[in-house]
Amino acid sequence: MEEMNTIEMQAQESAAGNARYAESTAPAGPEAPQGDLGGADNEGTGARRQTPEENARFAAMRRRQEAQQREERLFHELVGDARNPETGMPFASKAEFVAWRDGAAGRASGAGGPRAA
Repeated sequence: MEEMNTIEMQAQESAAGNARYAESTAPAGPEAPQGDLGGADNEGTGARRQTPEENARFAAMRRRQEAQQREERLFHELVGDARNPETGMPFASKAEFVAWRDGAAGRASGAGGPRAA
């Protein structure tokens, strides 16, 4: 199954978080619904409850995104404002640095190889 893009994922997580907040802050009493809010759809709004499988999938996506953000932060802390020799601009991401490094390694190995006679 296709993974959702980050914006769609954040929108769904936000909607799910808002629903959980509304449930947790609803006043207790005979007029307040308890437990399931009506099955497939939430009082005609079209919003449906997230299944445990969906919840797990979104949690995994969120963890991957958070790990990637931590990795990028660490990269920028280590590299600082080191500039990409090809663009003259600071490396924007770890992926850009890795691409430059791999390209430089390829150029270096190609330049120093044996020559045909």
